[in-house]
Amino acid sequence: MSLPFSQALEYLTILIDFIGYIILMVTAGKFVLQYVKFELHRLSGLSCALAYQNMRMEFLSQVILAIDFMVISDVIKSGLAKDLNTLITLAVFVLIRSALAFFLGLDLKQVQQEHITKSENLSSHN
Repeated sequence: MSLPFSQALEYLTILIDFIGYIILMVTAGKFVLQYVKFELHRLSGLSCALAYQNMRMEFLSQVILAIDFMVISDVIKSGLAKDLNTLITLAVFVLIRSALAFFLGLDLKQVQQEHITKSENLSSHN
């Protein structure tokens, strides 16, 4: 690859990583605020099961999105790797991040299924 193109790809990976980290930070901040609000409602005696599931679904979805950005960055970096050690390190990162996203996706699917079940139970009681 030509040097300017490689350099442009390196900058692109930095930008993609940055986007992933921003998504994680915003997600963590939102989750903390939502969780405090949830706990205040719960402590006041309000039933908040569906609100908690909604919070978890949003949190898991956004964390998976952030991980996806980081995997994309690692895949691009693998094309720029200059030695085998760097390539192996990137492969390990991709493997770990992909496994994490997979298991978070399973958790998300379970939460979505529970949400559907509770929503159906609430609507059948009305």
